[in-house]
Amino acid sequence: MNDVNNNLEDTSSPVNFTVRVDQPALGFGSDRSDYSDLFSEFSCSESGLSDWFMSDTGSDLRTIDGSSRLYSSDNLVYLLPLDEEEFNRLDKQDFLIRLGMSELSSLRTDLEEVIGKAGLAQTGKSILDIGCGSGKWAHVMASKFQEVKVVGIDQIPQMPDEMPPNVEFQRHDVNNGLEPFYGSFDIVHVRCIGSGIKTYRGLLKEATRCLKPGGLAFFMEGDFDLFKEDQQTAQEPVSPDHPEGSWLQKWMQAVRSAQIRRCGITDISDCPEMLDLGLWQFGNYDPSSCFTASIFSPVTPWIRSEFHEEDLHFRVSGILMRQNLKYFVAATEQMMIEDGHPRDEVTEWMFRVFAELEGEGLFRNWFRFRAAWGRIPSAPPPSSAQAISPEIIASTTSRPQILPSEKRMNARENLLSRVRKFSLQQCYVRDQHESLAYAEQRNNDPYSTRGRF
Repeated sequence: MNDVNNNLEDTSSPVNFTVRVDQPALGFGSDRSDYSDLFSEFSCSESGLSDWFMSDTGSDLRTIDGSSRLYSSDNLVYLLPLDEEEFNRLDKQDFLIRLGMSELSSLRTDLEEVIGKAGLAQTGKSILDIGCGSGKWAHVMASKFQEVKVVGIDQIPQMPDEMPPNVEFQRHDVNNGLEPFYGSFDIVHVRCIGSGIKTYRGLLKEATRCLKPGGLAFFMEGDFDLFKEDQQTAQEPVSPDHPEGSWLQKWMQAVRSAQIRRCGITDISDCPEMLDLGLWQFGNYDPSSCFTASIFSPVTPWIRSEFHEEDLHFRVSGILMRQNLKYFVAATEQMMIEDGHPRDEVTEWMFRVFAELEGEGLFRNWFRFRAAWGRIPSAPPPSSAQAISPEIIASTTSRPQILPSEKRMNARENLLSRVRKFSLQQCYVRDQHESLAYAEQRNNDPYSTRGRF
């Protein structure tokens, strides 16, 4: 496996210096003053977790024969590692997601309505980060909104160095429910934890119960379908019928199948794919405040643009995503083996996936993050209000009458004007009608993992 681990080094960028997962994620020639903030973001390869991690978490972790990685001793469903290498991956993924989310001005407007602007946040407000992982997002929010209390929870929460005084981390397995946190938070954040959740619909309901009246919930998960250049069509995995298909897509779909079996999922409405239908499925949310989004990132830095800012953005995103996916593949090796794939076969697949990722431009693919958010009313809804099932929503023949506030309409216009600065769109925000149409389109794609339920 040493040869496979060595392949985690990113050596394929046709640029001035070698890009590695432990180096700044900048692999192209340019004046450093143009990206000093990005260079600073990735100038440190260590996450500052080592001492605490090694001293305080040993009893909660286990090893598996044949693997050098560390795994949870309590949550046997979750089979991604819980070690420093994984937390470093999550830190870089956090920044990758923030690059893509910079266009979500409508979400930013909601956030500022709930807790105020940075530096002017209202006192007494609080944020809950469910499945906080490395703690990076909670740390960033606590630093940005110093008047707000931020709580991060996870089965083994990490504690970065130099924590702001307004952030705390607690140990809690979300599969056991969230009753200790009911009704206590103005913002609830859930991101990329679907791999270890036994019932995602149950998670959404529990997370919603943690909100105060008027609170905002935000959910995001990665899609296991890679998309072709048109951002519409799922990439074909390699197979006897499609020898020219993608090994990475084959790996991603095999991992998704393994997760489905581990979590015992039998219904697409009880897994992260349900986010494409939005929070309208639940009667708790104000319909006019709900949206879904697709945020695309290039799988490798294959995009080139004549516009400097756009070229910089997509090349940084592509390098980061390639690094993220290499580490994700290595992290899911044990899951594939425990799902019944022979170790030799898994090792061969890994080599082929790494070779594909290093062959920049071989596939012009996108990775998609799906997101959904909404606010519950400031006053409790009538007791007779019922959640609307996806089947009832889908049977609606008329476009839903959504009357957004003037501020939200202006925010969407600002979003569109900002996106137009880039010739290639990366972020799509959808209302209820558009979300239903998109979910149906994904269901009908012959290569989509959504069709496996």
